[in-house]
Amino acid sequence: MPSLPRFWGIEVKSKTKPEVYECEEASVLTVNQVALGLNAKEGERAVVFIQNSDKAPKCAIGTLVKGSCDQFALGSGLFFSDAPKVTFSHTGSSSVFITGTVQDMQDDDDDDEDSEDGMHMDDDDDEDDEPPTLVPNKAAAKPAAVKAAAPKLAAAKPADAKATKALAPAAMLAALKKQAEEDDDEDEEEDDDEDEEED
Repeated sequence: MPSLPRFWGIEVKSKTKPEVYECEEASVLTVNQVALGLNAKEGERAVVFIQNSDKAPKCAIGTLVKGSCDQFALGSGLFFSDAPKVTFSHTGSSSVFITGTVQDMQDDDDDDEDSEDGMHMDDDDDEDDEPPTLVPNKAAAKPAAVKAAAPKLAAAKPADAKATKALAPAAMLAALKKQAEEDDDEDEEEDDDEDEEED
């Protein structure tokens, strides 16, 4: 089972020195946000690049400008799961911070170890494939209950808007409560009939 994502971040200090992140085996790196450091120069542009292997092209993912775009988010994120390393760089003269998450993913070796330790999945999992059984909700509004509340709502004077608003929920609640009580009475009668038949 995959672990929970954990915070990840890297500082790319200047345009002259790219930073390389070595991806852990069976893990997913997600890059979510890019931000300028504290010493950025007013109005300076820093184009941020990511490269996911030595042979892949260096791709611009956004531009930071001190004072107008100090940070940007990457939507749901950029995911790297099969790249052995990811290189981050930018064209600015001060630090850029790149943050996201790293999540360890399950690999086949874990399944083998579990089997060797005697931990096996139950065969009862086949039951989970069956759709759930629907059970009717007796407290739900039935058309008869809604129709019963309609005359009370219609009897309210249109000029008195507050009374109409207050009456609507009260009338509906009363009709629903009455319907639920009738349903309970019917159920009790059916149970009594079944008990008498068994005797």
